Parts: sequence; structure tokens; C-alpha cells
Amino acid sequence: MFNGGAGALKQCMGGTTFVGSYCNVPSQTGECNGGAACSGGPPAICEGGPDVGKACCPGTSPTCAVRTPRPSLRLVDHGTVSGATDFLFLGNSVLSTSPAQTDWVGIDMQSSAALGNIHLANSQIADNIFDAASTTNTTAIRFPTAFAAITNVTIGNNHFNGWSTPASTGHIQNYQGGFGSLLLQNGAIVRSEYPVLGPTGQHLYSSIGGAEGRSTESGAQSLMVGSGAVWKMTCQVRDAPGGASTRTFTLRRNDVPTPMTCSITGTSTECAPAVGSASAPIAFAPGDQLATGQVSTAAPSLKATQGACVLLVSYDTAM
Repeated sequence: MFNGGAGALKQCMGGTTFVGSYCNVPSQTGECNGGAACSGGPPAICEGGPDVGKACCPGTSPTCAVRTPRPSLRLVDHGTVSGATDFLFLGNSVLSTSPAQTDWVGIDMQSSAALGNIHLANSQIADNIFDAASTTNTTAIRFPTAFAAITNVTIGNNHFNGWSTPASTGHIQNYQGGFGSLLLQNGAIVRSEYPVLGPTGQHLYSSIGGAEGRSTESGAQSLMVGSGAVWKMTCQVRDAPGGASTRTFTLRRNDVPTPMTCSITGTSTECAPAVGSASAPIAFAPGDQLATGQVSTAAPSLKATQGACVLLVSYDTAM
């Protein structure tokens, strides 16, 4: 059991006499609750009132705040790339306890900064319970925003309870589709198909779970029920475009292209999630309309074919 109950360390910030010193109550204009003096230190101490004896922040306009959330488990960036690291995290209970614990991360690979050296491969985070008593500044799994390489990491069959939505910014942060396999409760793989892709440059659209291949988007959109996220997308065509010709597939939300794209060029017949924004999850809200779009270019010629994309879609509402 990994318990986040002790809470994140709070420090004096803003217009305070002792920036960075420990505190557990806010102080305004150098006074604690009830008007008692906040003096001494560091750390300064409330001399009376309901907060007597607690560490406070003296100064003109100080705040007592958390600088970084407290992790139950931290994946440390040691400052140098050290080769692939196998990481196995199975069958654990990761909890924030009552009273509701804020400012907390279950598994933290980001910490206070991403130094860009984490190399994680051939790893698994599966069959765990991540239980949040508060959604304030909390997340279950936080990947780094900068890293050396993250490949073949499987996240599967974990139970997330009490986290904020959407899941892509709530219980799993900074995820990219190229990291590896993802299996979420209330998630499924859906297809978006193109039965006929012509030999010329064209724009076509298909719904999530459909096979329209229409020239107009309005007849090829899926109305989303509840909130959720599209985590990753990969696409395939039966015949390669050839030459410098391309077929680019894009997830679209409410008639607007999202950063989630997948391009097939030359002799290739498929595209897979890549590192970066094209592989980051796309959240959707109740009533959003989703579709995929295909844009082709002939350079100099393009072979007619058929194509399809598969997308991993999860819903925040339990089904």
C-alpha cells in the first residue's frame, strides 16, 4: 500500500520574510487567524488564536502554498541517460486518505522539473487501485514532459476512483500514444473506415465507428455521449500511395482538426502513433462531434485503395 496521507510540504511564498520556509497555515499582513501574531523563525509561529503553535508566514502579502505535489512513488531523473529501465508496478493500492488529501501524485515521473533523461522501456503498470480522496492538484500517473525515450510501457486494467476529468489531464497526465499499450476501464478500440479512397487529391470524412468516406463532414460525425478522451490513433491503407504521394488522417472535433494526425507516404501502408503532440490524447465533452478526415495528395500519381483507422476511446462516466 502506497499512502499519500501525510500531504505535500507547504512553503512560504510571495511577499514573505522567509521565502521557502515550512508553513502549515496562511498568514495575511503578518497575522494568523484571529489576529494573533506570526513571528520568530524561520519557521515563524502563531503566538495565539485558533492556530497557536502552527508554522506561519510573516510579511506583507505572503501565502502558504504547495510548490510541488507529494508523490507516493517517484521515478527519479538522475541527470544522465542510463539505458533502458524495466519498471514493474502490479497489484498495489495507491491511496490518498481522509481528510481529503490534495496536492498528490500516485506515480510521479515529472517531479518539479523534467530534465529529459528518463529512459523507460519494457515496463508495466497494471492491476492497481488508484484512489483519490480529492481532485485538487492530484493525478494518478504523471509522465514527464521531456524524456530520453519511453517505449513499450503497458498501462492496463487499473482502477481509478475519484479523479478529475477528463482522464487525459486527470488521472493520466502527459501521456503519448507512442509510449505503448493502454487498456482502460470504460475504454474500447473503435474503427473509422474509408471503403473507397480515390486516385486523386481529395478530402473525405468518416465517423468514429462508421464507414462513410463522405466528401462533406456534416454527414460523417459522431455525437459523443459524456466526456472522455481519444488516447491514440493508428491508420492503414491496403495499397501504398507510391512516389511522394501521401494520405494523412486527422482526428477532428466540432469541424476543426486536432493535433492527432497520422500520415502515410510513399511505399508505406500504415502509420503509428509518434512521439509529440500528434500522439497526445484529445479530450471531448458531452455533445462534441468527432470524425476522422483523410487528405490525399498525388505526386505524381496516387493509387486508389481502401483505408481504416483504429482509435482508443475512453469515457469518464462508468458504464
